[in-house]
Amino acid sequence: MRGYFPLQEILCHNHMSYLCMLESPVFIQIVSNIQYGLKWVNPPHDISVSSECASALYHIVEYRFRGSKKEQQPLAALQAHIETSPQMFGQLLAQLLETVVYDDCPNQWALSRPMLGLILTNEVLYASARARIHICLLLRTRVYAAVAFFLQHTQAASFGILTAAWLRMLTPLRNDTLPATAGGIRADQAPDD
Repeated sequence: MRGYFPLQEILCHNHMSYLCMLESPVFIQIVSNIQYGLKWVNPPHDISVSSECASALYHIVEYRFRGSKKEQQPLAALQAHIETSPQMFGQLLAQLLETVVYDDCPNQWALSRPMLGLILTNEVLYASARARIHICLLLRTRVYAAVAFFLQHTQAASFGILTAAWLRMLTPLRNDTLPATAGGIRADQAPDD
């Protein structure tokens, strides 16, 4: 199984046009496999699997975001896949945000790399993922209403700092600033004992 995920990353890096032209159920299964591999963040699992899956997801999102005029047919096919399963990228974004914010994962940089592209391609998904994170925060901390109100504002401020300086660009420099600031959200969300 471990050999599958590096192959998937290579295919997403070098053959996105071909992958986009696959039938929707096949493409959605590939993305589902990426989502499955993203869950392998902590031992006893091999964390390289989650890093390879994050890289594969990054290539898919980058391809969608940077779509060129010469690749109109594969981009249209990719959009058709997304319309077939509209929650696909939203679930991936929520999963990545939850992992980066709540889990102490050694490969945080790799996991947060595709997040910017996911956010920029659909900001509505980002808003819904933020809401999901807020609910998870409340459930994880089991706090009372007064503390929940405080944490909600702290969380909003943290996510505001995370996205404040973003322009609608997907560049390596911008991609590298997201992992650097995402870890701060986890520290801000931890309730004081």
